[in-house]
Amino acid sequence: MPIKHAIWKVAAQPTPLATATLLNEQQLEDMIVAAPQILSSEWMLIGRQGVL
Repeated sequence: MPIKHAIWKVAAQPTPLATATLLNEQQLEDMIVAAPQILSSEWMLIGRQGVL
């Protein structure tokens, strides 16, 4: 059985945030490079994957 989870907006009436999809892995990598705290404030990015 799959495990379902959600991220909630905290407010007087909590609501789950809408789900979204990424077009490709490159979009996720670009987001992480722009805001590495997405992964962890303790990590340091030292490079990127090569593009084929």
